[in-house]
Amino acid sequence: MSKKNVLFIAGGAFGSITSADVNKKSSIGFAESAHVIDEKHEGVKKLEAKDFIKYGMTQELIGRFPVIVQLHQLTEEEIYKIMTEPKNSVVEQYKNLVKHMGSELNFDDELLRKIASDAIKTGTGARGLRTVIESLVENIIYELPDKKDVKKVVVHKGMMENHEAARYITSPAPIKEKKTRKRQNNATTPSEQENTQK
Repeated sequence: MSKKNVLFIAGGAFGSITSADVNKKSSIGFAESAHVIDEKHEGVKKLEAKDFIKYGMTQELIGRFPVIVQLHQLTEEEIYKIMTEPKNSVVEQYKNLVKHMGSELNFDDELLRKIASDAIKTGTGARGLRTVIESLVENIIYELPDKKDVKKVVVHKGMMENHEAARYITSPAPIKEKKTRKRQNNATTPSEQENTQK
């Protein structure tokens, strides 16, 4: 197979790598954008190939990657947007699943903010979002088919803090109209018939 038009991209988390040349300023190509980001993050060090070699990677492997770009840790607001803005986000996926079951699934905004905050505190970032949300929605998926007239299910902050249950909002029962039997003009009761015979 020809590799002429194939682009290889490798990524990873290397938290303990430190740069040997902090004040490096010269760069070309895509690496230039890394310095633009560095100016917005004080203390961020520009990494080079030799830093990865010192970390333990082989020269033959590092030599095949001519461009090295650093990514910075996500902020709480960015993690919140990951859950709410993409059309195929994990939140939207579960909303669509419940929609196919005939109900509406709503996530409380305070809950999503707390999930984002916890992701920063624990250091899991965006990688742990599906696990957290799935643990909140799991029981709903199993319980919903057995519940009747559920219009909406609300996943709220209390489910994480106090292990509360989700809020199930049911549709109001339809009002049954009383059917009144109209008496025909020519119809008579048995007592009326008896009086007329007398």
